Amino acid sequence: MALFYKAVKSTMATKSGDKKWHLNLVKVGKVVSTQQLAEMIAEKSSLTPGDVHNVVRNLMTAMRSALLDSKTVRLDGLGTFTMK
Repeated sequence: MALFYKAVKSTMATKSGDKKWHLNLVKVGKVVSTQQLAEMIAEKSSLTPGDVHNVVRNLMTAMRSALLDSKTVRLDGLGTFTMK
């Protein structure tokens, strides 16, 4: 599992007139769909892809509801989500 970055020069200059460089993550390959994600998880569990797909959809619904209630959602090992 490798992450690829490319250096990008900022369009805005600092007070001293310098333009800083920063790294942007480069996305590779195709987008993984919810169904594909469910199939990947099902391979590692005793659940069927349909069962996992249902759980993932329910997770998204529950997260959306919590976020719309101005709550923060933390998924351990993945990240913290909040509305801005």
